[in-house]
Amino acid sequence: MISRLRALRPPRFLAAFFAGAALLTPLLTGMAPAEVWAGPTPLLSDTQMVVYYGKPNSPGMGILGTFDSPAAAATSLQGETALVDSLNGPRKAQGAMDIVYGMVTADPGPGGIYVSYLDDATTRAYIDAATQRNQEVILDLQIGRSTVLDEVKKVAPYLTNPRVHVAIDPEYAVGPAGVPIQDPGRITGDDLNRAQAYLSDLVQQRKLPPKMLIVHQYMDATIADPAAAKTFPNVTLVLNVDGIGAPADKLAMYQHFAGAPWAQRRSYTVFLRQDTQLPTEQQLLAMQPAPDMIMFQ
Repeated sequence: MISRLRALRPPRFLAAFFAGAALLTPLLTGMAPAEVWAGPTPLLSDTQMVVYYGKPNSPGMGILGTFDSPAAAATSLQGETALVDSLNGPRKAQGAMDIVYGMVTADPGPGGIYVSYLDDATTRAYIDAATQRNQEVILDLQIGRSTVLDEVKKVAPYLTNPRVHVAIDPEYAVGPAGVPIQDPGRITGDDLNRAQAYLSDLVQQRKLPPKMLIVHQYMDATIADPAAAKTFPNVTLVLNVDGIGAPADKLAMYQHFAGAPWAQRRSYTVFLRQDTQLPTEQQLLAMQPAPDMIMFQ
């Protein structure tokens, strides 16, 4: 089954523009439905999340975009989630789709922030497919010249759905005068706090299950003053370690970032195209510390 996913493996969007990356590796397959989260306990408390990352209809941006329909992606994810669930002992396994919703562009666009957005119909089609299979949805935001909080607010109509969460990609957050790809991006611990406070208030006001805020990182410089990040009620802050490299380098990077005190939960990304040595699920689950989230890109 790993060979099947390997055949689908896509490149990460514009990864070649960013040097100095390193991380580790995993896999994919198919089985029966896994045991899934049923709340209100925060996700990842007793669950490992299995995530397909990408942009719909864009095979070059991740595994999610290699499928011809939301249903096909959700069905494949269901199988991989079941496999992990059969191997990870007492922890449950939960599937999720990480959809690139706000993507940086080469031109500033109408708003001048160098970001374009996935259309509403496609976004809701993936949310519907995930809902039918009891999966979560993560809307991924690349920020551009905007701010973290402003971009999170733009997905507010979707966040009222109990299954929808948020991810942010600091490497593309270039401030009010930067240009994505040309200029390195970064956010601050206070940016994380403002986003978490917004999500926490939303959960309380709408009586929703807890939300996840996933932060992609593979370089220390992409988050300034991360120690300023605080804990907020009803929000789980997840550090997803991004990067491409040899298994030993990837593991060292994962362990470096996983030890960050501000990271409540940790996630590890498998680059199905760039990572040349793809370990088995068993090897992935044996990593120390154990990843709370496994992201396939």
